[in-house]
Amino acid sequence: MNRVRLTSVVTTLVAGLLLAQPGMAGVQERPPIARITGGHALVEEKGRFEQTWVHPDESLRRFDKVFLWNVAFQFRDVGKKKTRGTTSSILATTGGEAYPVPKVEKKRFMHIVGDAFGEELKRSESFQMVDEVVPGTLVVRGAVMDITSWVPPSTARVDVYLAEVGEGVVLFELIDPETGLMQARVGERSNIRPPDHVDSAFNRPANFNTVWPDIDRWAHAVASELRLELEARLKKPEED
Repeated sequence: MNRVRLTSVVTTLVAGLLLAQPGMAGVQERPPIARITGGHALVEEKGRFEQTWVHPDESLRRFDKVFLWNVAFQFRDVGKKKTRGTTSSILATTGGEAYPVPKVEKKRFMHIVGDAFGEELKRSESFQMVDEVVPGTLVVRGAVMDITSWVPPSTARVDVYLAEVGEGVVLFELIDPETGLMQARVGERSNIRPPDHVDSAFNRPANFNTVWPDIDRWAHAVASELRLELEARLKKPEED
């Protein structure tokens, strides 16, 4: 993903799109940080994600706890689509036409992704996942933006086989809750696809009854990358 696209998503995020969603780890009514600063001071460097920015004075090694703050979701508005009136099968190697995501599927997506993020971060042996901000806690606020689905509506009279069922921009900001200073920001555009083995895209049609294992697997993979990034940055000097 290019810098312009991800930068525009960052601007939207900072503008206040992070809204509380039900069932997300770390959701609370009162924000844990009153004012966030330091975003403009971040400098780009290499990391596990395609885009990584870090504050020049970053000092994450003093944290040993992580609080996941309000994972937010924004779905691309693609308007209404007409359903093809044919009964023939369609074979597609990649998604090319975006379809609207029904409200019930949006809620299911948010719960699956939010649960996967929380479950994966709890696996860490380097930091503790907490449900409130206490001394030594790093706040991670995240978002999945521009969520786009290539999956046709259930009313479609065709079988569609997709190597990619959708995509979205994942973004995480690491914040010191005591000072409000943003320590780092990581993100990338990420494709949601079936695994590359026998249970592949071309063994079953893509619809909202079949793609949920792919979404769950993708969410855990993204959260695993975040966990590994955090573990590397929170590692104490004696552990190096």
